[in-house]
Amino acid sequence: MKFAIKAAIIFVVLILSIIALSRIDFPSPNKKIEVILPNENFKTIK
Repeated sequence: MKFAIKAAIIFVVLILSIIALSRIDFPSPNKKIEVILPNENFKTIK
């Protein structure tokens, strides 16, 4: 019985945290991220 109560409490907290995070309006990134990798990092495997 104790396990069921603990599991229910954890489930409710998890659901409430998901709902809280979905209500937060995070700003979208306005800077384009572009990384140029030099050819030295690529190795051909034969």
